[in-house]
Amino acid sequence: MPKYQKGETSHENVRNSEKITNSIITKTKLLNDAFTLDKMPCYIPLNSKRTKLNIGDIHSWENKEFEVFKYTVNTAKTEKNEPFLNELLDAIYNFNKKIPLWVASENIEDEPKKKSKYKTRNDLVLEGKEKDETIEILNNNVVELFRAYEQLKSFIVTQNFENKQYHNLLKSHCNVNKKDRFKIVE
Repeated sequence: MPKYQKGETSHENVRNSEKITNSIITKTKLLNDAFTLDKMPCYIPLNSKRTKLNIGDIHSWENKEFEVFKYTVNTAKTEKNEPFLNELLDAIYNFNKKIPLWVASENIEDEPKKKSKYKTRNDLVLEGKEKDETIEILNNNVVELFRAYEQLKSFIVTQNFENKQYHNLLKSHCNVNKKDRFKIVE
């Protein structure tokens, strides 16, 4: 004689079904509570790149501290769990919309990451371009400085100003900060 009659469910299956329902409700509550936090909570199971929350990761999320248990998608898809699963999907959707805000705030707060001592070819090309731009700027500054010097020198010679004051001005011009150098010439 069988232990259970046709259509009768065992107590284990009933408890397992309640456990799954409670887990879905708890996961939804944890996701909704995460919206009030300033930082992304570490206990939420994001994908490997930490850019998105997947439904499969949520179903396999297990944490005894939060009383969240792992279950399969098929066992959760019951008539009893349908409204709770819809709420969970809404919470996942809203959570995924907020992830970029959390990532942006983390990037602002984080210190610049240390670069590794090994450089890729692309890093070297970018560094070379930056050096070329710096050299171009320095060349332009040297040309401008020399032009200003020659202009001042020709002014002194054409106006017959052989004054120590102008010579001191030319000498002090070399000791001025780079940013203020062109303001003095003008």
